[in-house]
Amino acid sequence: EITHNLKFNLDYNPNKKNSYSFEVIGNIDDQHNYERLVTLIETQADTFNAKNSRFSDELGKEKALEFAFGYNKKFEDKRQKFSLNISASPNTETENTSITTQSLLKDDNFLGSPYLQKTANSQGSSVSNFKVDYSHPVLKRGALETGYKAILRLTDADFKNKLYQNNEYIINTKSSSTFNFQEQVHAGYLQFKSYVGEKDSIKWKYDIGLRAEQVYNEGKVKSQNIAFARNYFNFFPTANLAYFLNQDDFFKISFTRRINRPGLGQLNPFVDITDSLNPHSGNPNLKPELINTLELGYNKEYKQSSFSINAFYRYGTNIIRQYISIAPNGVALTLPTNFGNSTTYGTEVMASVFPTTFWNFNASASVFQQHIDGSNVSADISNDVMSWYGKLINNFSLWKGSKLQLIANYNSPTATPQGKSVPIYNVDAGFQQKLFNNKAALGIVLTDVFNTQRKGVRAYSSEFTYIRDFKIDTRAILVTFAYSFGIKFKEELLENKFSND
Repeated sequence: EITHNLKFNLDYNPNKKNSYSFEVIGNIDDQHNYERLVTLIETQADTFNAKNSRFSDELGKEKALEFAFGYNKKFEDKRQKFSLNISASPNTETENTSITTQSLLKDDNFLGSPYLQKTANSQGSSVSNFKVDYSHPVLKRGALETGYKAILRLTDADFKNKLYQNNEYIINTKSSSTFNFQEQVHAGYLQFKSYVGEKDSIKWKYDIGLRAEQVYNEGKVKSQNIAFARNYFNFFPTANLAYFLNQDDFFKISFTRRINRPGLGQLNPFVDITDSLNPHSGNPNLKPELINTLELGYNKEYKQSSFSINAFYRYGTNIIRQYISIAPNGVALTLPTNFGNSTTYGTEVMASVFPTTFWNFNASASVFQQHIDGSNVSADISNDVMSWYGKLINNFSLWKGSKLQLIANYNSPTATPQGKSVPIYNVDAGFQQKLFNNKAALGIVLTDVFNTQRKGVRAYSSEFTYIRDFKIDTRAILVTFAYSFGIKFKEELLENKFSND
């Protein structure tokens, strides 16, 4: 994989009350993925049945741009604020794959002629956002916040599957099609914030709000003659209450309701057949999942440390998870599906400690129980799994302007509708050095130092046992140099993160 990123950011502050920002991000990504799979199929008596070798050679290209404009206005009263943000991100992507499947005898000699296929997938998409927020002082201590946000998502995808017949590649019309999808999201909110007590000695702090959201979307899948249109309206309340024993010692309780809309990749119905026994696709029939969360927490700050503990309960409906179905010929198709509901409850503990001037660390851990009810998909889908995760971040200031960071992560197996995932663990390291009177910085990041990060799933049903493990290239070195022509260097200029997805 070869990736090029270019980021341009311009800030303009004509005075203390008004600020403007403009940002352009460009990305070009080229991928060459090649894979050889050898499949052995045996009878129930463990005798030879069939064998084949399948080689796929995929070339992928992606170009993406993002434009963003922001405006912020401050007032004499700090409770009064106004902000405007507009962004647009067009994207084009192509994937062309050549696949050769050769039947083999038991001794690996060729059986017959190879079976040749080609797939070609081209897609254009864009996501545009418009957001405006305003906060106005109310009474002596309160503020009333309101705002509006609009999201427009568009995608047009064309997928072709070709078979080699009579010395030429012929389009397979049964598995070739176009997918068109567009979605509008309009949301408005109103929130009131205030506190009881004096500004430097708050006893109670609270906020309560409500967001209303209207969604319009429609799509077409040509080959399956599917045309759908969904319009849905939802309210999302939120409430937070904190009680302060003192400024550094407080309890809090909160309730939120949120929505997870399926991504464009999850909706795309085209089936990836690179692995003929384990194809995967999107699902244009997905609905958004809704999640209600209740949290109760306690925070305490000391002179050289801080501590917090939170208990949480989450209830989700129409949850989106991967579903595996086995065809009579043994092919396992994986696609995202809406399952009935999930319940998750547990506790999380976090601590930040500053033992010396050159070293500090942050540690967090969580233990939680998750229950998934998928009886709406299949009567035997019901799963309970207890999981935990831990994370340790060490920061070292070796000398002036330097920062060394070591991060260790561990995630235990988590619940899936049909089983559970495998544990995931890795160590990352990063170093940053400020230069030229803090106007520039050089950053070096090494992800997955010990090359341990891998993924996998264990799925079970009354008809099959499915075990899959896979390891991709998660170890990488990133070198970043950033220079700011402004007075103050911005840390976010070095946000060049490596994705393992």
